[in-house]
Amino acid sequence: MPEIVIDTCTILNFCSVVRLDLLDQTLRGRGRWTESVRAEVERSAGYMSGVDVARLDLLFGDALAADFRSVRLVQRAISSPLDPPTKNLGEAESICVIRGLLQGQGARLLTDDFAARDYARGVGLLTWNTSELLADAYSLGDVGCPEAYELLNAMRANGREVYVPSSHNDVCP
Repeated sequence: MPEIVIDTCTILNFCSVVRLDLLDQTLRGRGRWTESVRAEVERSAGYMSGVDVARLDLLFGDALAADFRSVRLVQRAISSPLDPPTKNLGEAESICVIRGLLQGQGARLLTDDFAARDYARGVGLLTWNTSELLADAYSLGDVGCPEAYELLNAMRANGREVYVPSSHNDVCP
């Protein structure tokens, strides 16, 4: 099964509702992360409850890295000119890892960042967001209905910028 490279915002979505167990179960050992994503998640542990870096290390394994120059080019493409220098670094490195290290293996980017998703799709990568992952979790029997939809709403209520469809039927048909 192809690997799924996950970015910071999506990891934090599941941390915000304390459901790393569901993320782990649904990814079925396919989840990977990059050095930049791991560093961002580690920084988030200082201000966000539910972030368990040791557990995430076990879940995603060794962090992957990409060529810094390539990462900076992608980062500039998905960032606004006034963004801080670390903005979108994890997303950019995730895209570069898929295009480089995992090229041709059908790897997918799991992100809730619209600019990163659009860029990744534009260069031919497969993408997924939290809503689509939860729909997959439902179809695999990892989570019931309407719990999958309620988790998206809880993530949103916890300040996460996650796409919530207008109906639970879009998540658990």
